[in-house]
Amino acid sequence: MYLDYVVDIPDVKGKITFRTKGQARYVYYEYSREYDPSKQYTNVKRVTIGKVLPEDENKMRPNENFRKYFPEVEQPEEKTVSCRSSCLKTGAYMIINKAAKDLELDIKLQDSFGAKAAGIMLDLAAHSIITEGNAAQYYPDYAYNHPLFTPDMKCYSDSFISDFLRSIKEDQRQDFLDQWKADRCKRERIYISHDSTNKNCQAGDIDIVEFGAAKVDAGLIAAFMKERCWRKFYRL
Repeated sequence: MYLDYVVDIPDVKGKITFRTKGQARYVYYEYSREYDPSKQYTNVKRVTIGKVLPEDENKMRPNENFRKYFPEVEQPEEKTVSCRSSCLKTGAYMIINKAAKDLELDIKLQDSFGAKAAGIMLDLAAHSIITEGNAAQYYPDYAYNHPLFTPDMKCYSDSFISDFLRSIKEDQRQDFLDQWKADRCKRERIYISHDSTNKNCQAGDIDIVEFGAAKVDAGLIAAFMKERCWRKFYRL
């Protein structure tokens, strides 16, 4: 997947090559060169790191490989193109905003993570509720036509969102949870959700599988899997 911003083509002598396929011109980076004495042959390993812009041959649209091999290159936080629709869907945003303020969720997030991060987290929560999904790659599509909690309603790229989630520290999470629990009633109920399934196994002698009540009885042993999650539901 190509990222939604543009960078200069890396100037690494002897490591960058180009290949044209159809109407597109791709940039390749040589990340390894190993000599095989038995074959008397040098094995060169390359990966695609981007696609050359038709209007500027010195720039390219990078992919994830570029971020892997050139992590020192800063990526823009905001999308480089206009990302707001002229018509925004405000209904769900107003409800989520009201709930967040009634619970002082916005204040607690700001105290633990800072104003910018708090806005992004509320946006991601709203995105997850409204779209019933949490994939960062679809967040820009949501931001295009919904109001945002981030300061000045800034649109951030999916790659920035992924990096942001990885940057959150455990002590920040714990600080937020401590603030949240401090205002909650200690006698409220905890609800536990439990689900299980099984799958026929043909892998041979494995300790975790056994004969049982299979969903599809094929005369095979089955692996029994459980999925458990617990959630606290608080009264609003």
